[in-house]
Amino acid sequence: FRTELLGENIRPQGNLPGNLYIRGRGNSLFDDADMARLVRRLKALGVTRIDGQIVVDNSYFDTQNLPPHFDEQPDEQAAFRAPIAATSYNFNSFALYVRPALAGIGPTRIEVRPPNDYVKVVNTSTTTKTGRSLLRMDTKVEPTRLRIALSGQLRDEVVRRRFRKRVADPVVFVGSGLSRALADAGIAVRKKAIAAGAAPASAIVLATHESPPLATAVRGMGKYSNNFIAELLLKVIGAEVNAAGTPATWQHATSAVHEFLTTAGIAPGTYRYENGSGLFDSNRFTPLQLISVLQLAHRNPKWGSEFFSSLSIAGVDGTLSRRMEATQAEGLVRAKTGTLDQASALSGLAAIDGRRPVFFSILINGFPESSIGIARALQDEIAQELIRALSGR
Repeated sequence: FRTELLGENIRPQGNLPGNLYIRGRGNSLFDDADMARLVRRLKALGVTRIDGQIVVDNSYFDTQNLPPHFDEQPDEQAAFRAPIAATSYNFNSFALYVRPALAGIGPTRIEVRPPNDYVKVVNTSTTTKTGRSLLRMDTKVEPTRLRIALSGQLRDEVVRRRFRKRVADPVVFVGSGLSRALADAGIAVRKKAIAAGAAPASAIVLATHESPPLATAVRGMGKYSNNFIAELLLKVIGAEVNAAGTPATWQHATSAVHEFLTTAGIAPGTYRYENGSGLFDSNRFTPLQLISVLQLAHRNPKWGSEFFSSLSIAGVDGTLSRRMEATQAEGLVRAKTGTLDQASALSGLAAIDGRRPVFFSILINGFPESSIGIARALQDEIAQELIRALSGR
């Protein structure tokens, strides 16, 4: 996945006439460290000033940033509901860290990561030696920034508190990240406004950043249930299969997945697939259909091994790192978890040396929210029983 800085020819004096464009192609892992590397490559060309403004080119995708069904929880500002854009940055989310005052009394200390000018924090929270910690974070979306009002109190013995939130405008967010990286590198930008727009055909690629391989993104998605990666990769699929070359839509993306599922023997009309993460009321499959996908992956050496490497390992890593520890299943079960209100899923494979793996899918629906622990314990016991059966014990 390539992210580029584009513009006109650099003048001998070090100025870049016109605008500086940043154009992405769906890199879900692009962060502030990558942004700094990209800007350093621009700096190495001798650039000291941008005469125009920063323009974010998201033309690989259309402008529908929210995946299907994400509007079913419109007031939710959590990072799991982040918007999707071709040029994305830091999972299109930020973290606000709150720490007590060094003296143990007074205003709390705050830090926003990644550092940017898009998130503006108005902090009235204080450090206290009495009472309990109680912080409130109110978000207000403004045209050029996200204003955060932080209030309340934090006990002096607390190391830190972290809030992780989505951004409302990925264009301004990534542009703000680029602006900060340029300033850190000593490159001035004449016009401060950040705009969205496609780079002209005459624009020259000045600097490039290439992402890690696709398998790295898939592994992060699978092991840690990263909804942002799931939705961004889905829209990349839409862009890659769109023969017309127009900006990718969610319809392009889901249609490609429907076509793929037929190769797993899953008939159209027998399931529901409307977004990449499964969030909200979007997707419905039977356990047997999910097993069909697992079996297809097992038969396909081109991508199957990378797919199975993305599944969490029982008692070892990912969302299963603390499940099935110190049991027969530890290290021998690979699976993907799934959790929604009143729904829990565990699908994957159980395998031991010298035996064919057993694929399984356990979907539990309609239980009280307080019983999620019971549902997971049942899934774990079934997975352990599969290992016992394979071992002949």
